[in-house]
Amino acid sequence: MKAFKAYAAFKGIPLTLKQKPAWNPIRIPPTRSQLKEFYSALDEEYERLAIIGYAVTGLRRNALLDLKMHHMRREVRAIVLGGGSRTKGTHITFYNGEFEEHLERWIRLKKPSDRQRTALRSRKI
Repeated sequence: MKAFKAYAAFKGIPLTLKQKPAWNPIRIPPTRSQLKEFYSALDEEYERLAIIGYAVTGLRRNALLDLKMHHMRREVRAIVLGGGSRTKGTHITFYNGEFEEHLERWIRLKKPSDRQRTALRSRKI
């Protein structure tokens, strides 16, 4: 649209183009009771851990699912990501006791060989 308007102005042609109005969807966040109902309907422990992990840590999907045990500083309840390249910085986030409880249960459910490799990614969520 801007290119057409600029070309018309350059040529001296009066041009009136109507642009579509911006679409702003109405977003209504779920209520507390809806969130509780959703959470209680989850069957698997890894699903509960993922939901709490998203909410508590603020990590994105792949960052949470690719989380490795060496990223976790459990003594201070911190997750330290990055620092492996020149262009990306190190990111740190913290988690609460609820996430830690679910993480403990998840780690106990995993095989010993998997515990060393990854904290969450055994299934795609």
